[in-house]
Amino acid sequence: MRDQRSTTRTRARLSGLRQMTLPLAVLLAVGGCLPGSKGDKEQEDRGPTYEQAMDALYPDAKKAVKATMPDGDIEEIAGGQTECGGPDIIDSKDASKLLANAAIRVPGKPEDKRSAARLVEEVVDSLRSQGWTIEPGQNTPPGHSDGVTRNARKPGVSGMVEVTAYPFRLTSGKISQTLIADVITGCLRNPKWNKD
Repeated sequence: MRDQRSTTRTRARLSGLRQMTLPLAVLLAVGGCLPGSKGDKEQEDRGPTYEQAMDALYPDAKKAVKATMPDGDIEEIAGGQTECGGPDIIDSKDASKLLANAAIRVPGKPEDKRSAARLVEEVVDSLRSQGWTIEPGQNTPPGHSDGVTRNARKPGVSGMVEVTAYPFRLTSGKISQTLIADVITGCLRNPKWNKD
């Protein structure tokens, strides 16, 4: 009788735990952090690195920007890395996984009369011709109400390129467009992480 009551209590606790943890499990699964899913330890140890993703994304983005503004002076801006590893989704993250970003920027010339939207479309068309997929719709970049942003992804690579153009008034009073491709990797393995 005692064992039966204990079993009943255990089942009730498990049932309650299942109800309580279901939303958390869904959240973790969507984020790829649920053990046994993409966040599996073995896959993490062997999965792609943030550096590999950057090496796959950056050259295509630079090529597309150069094709759109071949006479522009390209500025390559090293962004940095953000720590996003570790099992805890609430507390601070560790460097076992990193998200990297870098930017390619070209200040346009006043003689180039293409609109921000036209410049962005030319870059995403170039990326599309390299096998990339372009997310539908366009956004307005923060602080630039006349600007345009579109996102592009390379199949098989965790990350994206955010292509933005916006008008800029020069000291002469003339308007030129600034074109930027922000390359952002997914949260991926850091091969330099010390596991000890």
